[in-house]
Amino acid sequence: MKCRIVRNQDDYKYVSSLYNPKNTKFLLFKKMTAKKIEKMANKNFRYMYIVELGNKKLGSFSLRRMSGKKEFSFGMVIDYSKQGLGYGQKALGLIEREAKKLGCKKLILEVDAKNLPAIHIYKKARFKLKSNMIAMCKSIK
Repeated sequence: MKCRIVRNQDDYKYVSSLYNPKNTKFLLFKKMTAKKIEKMANKNFRYMYIVELGNKKLGSFSLRRMSGKKEFSFGMVIDYSKQGLGYGQKALGLIEREAKKLGCKKLILEVDAKNLPAIHIYKKARFKLKSNMIAMCKSIK
């Protein structure tokens, strides 16, 4: 398994295709266009990757430097049809490797409390609970 930087319109389209109801049940962003993905990828201190096995795309992750520090936050999406096969666990290894190349000393993530499969993977990879904060929002009409 390997990863590579997102580099062209086909890559942006692939990453945007991951933002569909099956994959985004626990994500903040339920749908994203290729244009929006490209805009995010081109922001300062954000690095976007595609995860592959041979020539098959399995998912995507992004790393974002936190305020110039040696801390990075990350997000990961594995295609629904590939979930439960160990690819998320292996992708975490790729994320750590790429973060280390960028000078990262600490990885931070947010995960929905109901996303038990992801929490299991993160705990297995030795991530620790940082806080008990709850994110809340309100639509204003």
